[in-house]
Parts: sequence; C-alpha cells; structure tokens
Amino acid sequence: HSNDNFTDIQANWNPDSELTGTLSDYGFNSPLKMALSSDHFWVIDSGNYRILRYSNSGNYAKQVIGQPDFLHNYTGRLEPHSLTSPYDISIHQIDGVKNALIADTHTHRVLVFGSLKDYQTGDAPSKVFGQNSAEDYWPNRNNDIGAGGLNSPISVSADPVTGKIAIADYSNQRIV
Repeated sequence: HSNDNFTDIQANWNPDSELTGTLSDYGFNSPLKMALSSDHFWVIDSGNYRILRYSNSGNYAKQVIGQPDFLHNYTGRLEPHSLTSPYDISIHQIDGVKNALIADTHTHRVLVFGSLKDYQTGDAPSKVFGQNSAEDYWPNRNNDIGAGGLNSPISVSADPVTGKIAIADYSNQRIV
C-alpha cells in the first residue's frame, strides 16, 4: 500500500525531472541508498559526493554531510568532513545518541558522525575506521591487511543493543 508522504516526495524526485542532478537541497545526481530513522530519512546522493537528510514530511533536505553546503560537490579534495564515494549509510542509536555510520568506499574508511542532533554541516566525523585520520585514503592504511585497515568498505551496520559496528570490507573479503 502507498504511504502518502513517500508518494509526494517521490513525485518531486522524478528521474525525468529537470531537477535531477541539480545542486540544491532537492536535486540528486545518482541517488544510491537510503536509511530511515523515526523522524528523518537519509539519501546517498553519490554523484554529488554527499548525503542528504530529510524530515519524514518534507520535500527539501534539512542537512548535508560530505560537502560544505547544498551548492557544492567537491571531489578529489579529501578533507575531514568530505565524502568521495559514499556507498552505504546506517543510522543507529548508540548509548542514547543517534549516529550516522557512512562507508566511504574509495577512501577505504568508515566515518561516524555522532550526535546527529547537534551535527552542523561541515563538522568532521567523531570517529574514523580504516584510516589513521579522516584525511588519509590508502587501502589498509598503506600496509598489508590488518586489524585497523580497510580496503573498499561497502556496508556498515551497528548492533542496536551493544553498539558494536560491523563493516563489510569488500576487497579484503571479510567482515570486521
């Protein structure tokens, strides 16, 4: 059956629309995946190297992760707040705080943006998995396969009870 809010929003995101790919708070360039929470939904806008947060009842994004604002899609510049190839997002409550877990595949890292309630566009991640810092990008931290490195993470999730994070480390052919 149809959800009226989803139907309205879907009409605004018609792939044949002139809005597709527009850099704004309502256009996409290759939307890839979504994550839902009780009050928002998140869309990976992979062609614009960002993630957009929408309220469940709105047609315009309220927040952007991975770019300095809604009007830019910088790529090739690795900064603490930037995304170069977002491939998966998972929203989880860990210790009563809502977090976004983002697999940024081609920079071989998973970023955690903690306390989404307090997040401001341009904030750096609160935690980085797979690299020594948010500015690093080498597979396996430029080493052999090891406990701390990642090589093309494509999926991330967290146990809602324990807060343990699981990452599908694609090119290393493992789950960590």
